[in-house]
Amino acid sequence: MEKEKYLPLGTVILLKNATKPMMIIGYKTAPNSKEVYKNGKVVEGKTCYDYCGCICPEGVINSLFMCMFDHDQIDKILFTGFESEDYKKYNEKLINNTELEEFKNLKNKTEEKKETTE
Repeated sequence: MEKEKYLPLGTVILLKNATKPMMIIGYKTAPNSKEVYKNGKVVEGKTCYDYCGCICPEGVINSLFMCMFDHDQIDKILFTGFESEDYKKYNEKLINNTELEEFKNLKNKTEEKKETTE
């Protein structure tokens, strides 16, 4: 499946070779563990995935039941989530890898403010 944009949160998809649908709940997710598994084997050097999702209809049971996957692993889109104007703006940032700049700027402003009050 070609990636021209990130799918909206709430989108329900079926991964290749999967039997249960997944709902997209996050973007550019990094695994907590140093070891990442794919098909039961450790994948070296994988630090970030396009999406984070939970199984449907169960939802997030706990963090161990969340799945990280890349766009090319999606076989079918079963339902497309809400595409607001905010989503469209954020989608451009995801595509351009600038989604974290707002958070970095906010952090820098907070640190500068803290330094001037000390």
